[in-house]
Amino acid sequence: ATESPPATAPPPFFFFSLFLFRAEQVELHDGEKVEAVVMRHDKRATVCVSSQVGCAMGCRFCATGTMGIVGDLSAGEIIEQLLHANVEARIRNVVFMGMGEPLNNLNAVLQSLRAMSDSKRFGLKGGHLTVSTVGVIKNMRRLTEEMPSVSLA
Repeated sequence: ATESPPATAPPPFFFFSLFLFRAEQVELHDGEKVEAVVMRHDKRATVCVSSQVGCAMGCRFCATGTMGIVGDLSAGEIIEQLLHANVEARIRNVVFMGMGEPLNNLNAVLQSLRAMSDSKRFGLKGGHLTVSTVGVIKNMRRLTEEMPSVSLA
């Protein structure tokens, strides 16, 4: 029998993608569940938060889009995902790329972004906060007017 070559360490990205992602299911007060995903790389940690249960946009490539919309999260429920994530790791970045279209729940998203960037609460800088959207134009304008330091993706 031929011996196998010694195993080599996987490249850093491979290790990152397999071992340093952690999905945290957060149960809401009404029994619905959303996922917040903590991603670690080197000394940084990012949490991907949800803004809705389900989504009305219907994107076929997205599992959440096939659910339809169940409801909007409150600002408190969005912040709760960050609180859970901070138990896992010190969060440096927040991305709204979880369940839902954040700009269809803009009031709660803005309220949670203000709390996240408040130096007396979480103190996250605007450049460390990103909102991902499929392109709800009027709400993109409002977000950039009210929170110009928040990134859009």
